[in-house]
Amino acid sequence: MTEKVFFNLKPEDFAIRLQPKLDENNKWTGEVVVGIIASESEKLNDRDYSGMLQFTNMLCSCVPMMEEDTEFREAVLEYYESEMTKVDIPVPTVTKEPNTNVIRLHFNTKKVDGSA
Repeated sequence: MTEKVFFNLKPEDFAIRLQPKLDENNKWTGEVVVGIIASESEKLNDRDYSGMLQFTNMLCSCVPMMEEDTEFREAVLEYYESEMTKVDIPVPTVTKEPNTNVIRLHFNTKKVDGSA
């Protein structure tokens, strides 16, 4: 059975699809297939569409560059790590109530006075 996931993309959106290659045990091999999802938007003129497509291709080019160029890969990793220290994104604990379709997300905030 093939499962498909659909996203709510606007006609002018450009999306990058990363598909992990899996082995016979459904373990990631470390390889990815990079693809671009775009439609011919009536909102963008030809020049803007071409510019967006070029920009999206440039972003996709970063994947093989990270594999081939260790300095580039380290620079991207360093930038990513420095940016992640700037954001405080809570990771919720997920619990499902038995015999229901209720899922609870607990963000474990320190506030307990009802203002969390």
